[in-house]
Amino acid sequence: KKNTGRGCGVTFGPKKKRSKGTFKARVTEFWQWFPDVAKRFEVAAEADDPQEVVAEVGDFMEARLPGLSWALGRGENGEHSFTLTGEGLVPKQLLAAYWQSRAVELPGWTFYASRQPSPPETLKDLAIGVSDEEQVDAANVVVKTVIDEEAEQIDITAWHPVLANVDEDHHFQILFLLLDEALGEFGVQTWLGEIKVEPIDDTVGTRSLLDLPKFI
Repeated sequence: KKNTGRGCGVTFGPKKKRSKGTFKARVTEFWQWFPDVAKRFEVAAEADDPQEVVAEVGDFMEARLPGLSWALGRGENGEHSFTLTGEGLVPKQLLAAYWQSRAVELPGWTFYASRQPSPPETLKDLAIGVSDEEQVDAANVVVKTVIDEEAEQIDITAWHPVLANVDEDHHFQILFLLLDEALGEFGVQTWLGEIKVEPIDDTVGTRSLLDLPKFI
């Protein structure tokens, strides 16, 4: 059975009082608010100083659009991006899609309703720190692939040596973050079947995570 346990979240101080009103009204609040702060967010991103921005967006989203995950990043052609996602849960993905449908035209910004795959040049430098000295880097994640022709999906087993020193409860969280970066959120849901995280003894059918998008 495919493991879909992603749970990853951040809490910013005491919980803010949530806005009342319909979801549509709160989406309208977002699109009234974001154009006013977007330029300031761009400056912070270019200065590589996201702390204040992350806290501000986190407070706003907790108050207006709780239960949906978000991320700031790069969009097409070097633009900035804002992603809202329901983490693969269909009802929440529909809410994210509605949010995107209401997007305003904002020069320099792209808005997504699911996590997009990272370009190869970004993926090869991606790493998740798991301690002060160790990290799980995408370039050294090994993936063993088995094609399920009937389901038209690919079953995978993935491993990175550093995971041996990481609590098993965190293995899938780390792997899904990397898979989302490699394939995009919908790519993971569409093309991958059974997913395992464990040491790989047989090297037949293995490849680097960096090569997985091209293989698919």
